[in-house]
Amino acid sequence: MRFEAPPILHKRHLLFNKGESIILFGNYCKMLLNFGKIRLETVKSRSEDSPERYQELLDKINADSVYYEENPNVCHVEAFAFLDVNKDGRLPRESVIETLTPGGERYEEFHNTLKLGGWLYLFEDGR
Repeated sequence: MRFEAPPILHKRHLLFNKGESIILFGNYCKMLLNFGKIRLETVKSRSEDSPERYQELLDKINADSVYYEENPNVCHVEAFAFLDVNKDGRLPRESVIETLTPGGERYEEFHNTLKLGGWLYLFEDGR
């Protein structure tokens, strides 16, 4: 007996619905915040000659983090709405991958929508 997957399974590989997207964004943000905290320590150790720059980064990051940590679901829903350009409740996988790729056209704007744009300053200059 040959088994054929229902068409919905094929579509899921190409599109994210709102629920799947929110889970993806939550996992992505958790990873970004964990990696960012490690990176922050590196920046701190290298910023001894420029404590003002480090404090600027820290202030921006803390402001973003507080809002995100208090309102993660709001941020995820807003991020979904930002990416749902067709307003059909689905996100094409390629669009999501492109947006999450550093240097992508909508990368910075997406992170600002998540209220985590301040974390990007940690990664921008390679220090």
